[in-house]
Amino acid sequence: MKKLTLLLLLVLICGISFAEFRGTEWGMSQKEVMSIEKVELAGDNEFLAGEGTILGYDCIIGYLFAEDKLCRSIYFIDLYLPDRKLIQAFHNLKQSLTEKYGAPQIDLRQILEQDLTSDYSEEDLLTLGYIEYLVEWETEKTIIQLTASAEMGNVGLLEVAAVYIGKDYQKLWDDYQKKKSLEDL
Repeated sequence: MKKLTLLLLLVLICGISFAEFRGTEWGMSQKEVMSIEKVELAGDNEFLAGEGTILGYDCIIGYLFAEDKLCRSIYFIDLYLPDRKLIQAFHNLKQSLTEKYGAPQIDLRQILEQDLTSDYSEEDLLTLGYIEYLVEWETEKTIIQLTASAEMGNVGLLEVAAVYIGKDYQKLWDDYQKKKSLEDL
């Protein structure tokens, strides 16, 4: 009985769930991810994706695999939202992720076109691709990167994404991507 109590206490101290993204764990197979994910997923041997919501915003939920091991996951906010709504989504996601994971380790606002910064509002600069944001948190097993960026001079292509990266699977991912790129030669 003492061993069972000790084991239960150890599980509670270490955490009841080892989930990293929507109930999944890094290294899971596609089949395992599909059995856990509540949204309908489709894809090929490298990715699975489906439509869902995060904080009330429509998004694509994606899972990326290398050698049938989950390495990365992503929330990609709906591109068809008006830019101001996407900027609001970025700030709401940043606030929620900060509440969950604490202060970010990285919080960058990168100016890509210095000469124009006084001529436009922050929202316009982001929408026009003259600035971009990168905010990053880190847990024991995961790096979470929230980004907002647009292609410079290409109005209407603002992207907001939250990418979850399995730390222990980063090398596998990098090696797999390198191998794929060499196959194209």
